Amino acid sequence: MITIRVRCPMGQSCRFREDLFTKRWNSSFIIFIIGIVGLTLRFCLGTLLPTIWDVGHYLYWGKFVLDGKMPCRDFFARHPLYIYLMALSMKFFGYDIFPAIMVSVISSFFTIFILYKISSVLYGKKTGSIACIIYTFAPTILTYSTVPDEKSITLLLVSIAIAIIIQALRTQNSRFFLLFGVILGFSIYV
Repeated sequence: MITIRVRCPMGQSCRFREDLFTKRWNSSFIIFIIGIVGLTLRFCLGTLLPTIWDVGHYLYWGKFVLDGKMPCRDFFARHPLYIYLMALSMKFFGYDIFPAIMVSVISSFFTIFILYKISSVLYGKKTGSIACIIYTFAPTILTYSTVPDEKSITLLLVSIAIAIIIQALRTQNSRFFLLFGVILGFSIYV
C-alpha cells in the first residue's frame, strides 16, 4: 500500500491509500511498458543479429509488388499477404533490411497485447501479465520474432482468431464465429 498525503482545501492533511495493482489503468500501463520494452528489444536484436537468406527473396518480391506486379500471377511467391505487407513497409522505409525486419517485429509487438487479453480473460490479470512477460522476454521468441518471415504474422492472426473465438463462445454471437473463420483463413494464407 502507498500512502499519499495531499493538502485539503480546509488546510488539514488528508490521507489516501492506494494499491498500485488494483486500478485498471495501472495494469494496462504496466503491460504497455512491457510491450514498449519488448518492441525496443526486438528492434535492437533485429538490427544486430544476422539475417536469413530468404530476406532477399521477400525484398525482391516486395519490389515486384511495388512495380505493379501481382504475386502468384506475374511471379511465383509463397506467401502473398506477407509480401503485400513487406511492400507496404518498403514503400514507407525504402529498399533495405529494416522494412523486412519491421513487419515481423511489429506483428510480434501486437501479439504481446493479444496474448495478454486472451490470458487475462481465461485465467485472470495476474496470469495474463505473467504470460505477457514470458512471451516478451523469452530468448527464443525474442530472437525468432526478429527473423523476417511470415511466421510472426501467422502467430498474430492465430492469436487474434483465438481471442475472437473466446468472445464468440462467451456471447454466442454468430458474427464472431464468422470473423473467427475469416481471420483463421487469412492466417493460413499468409
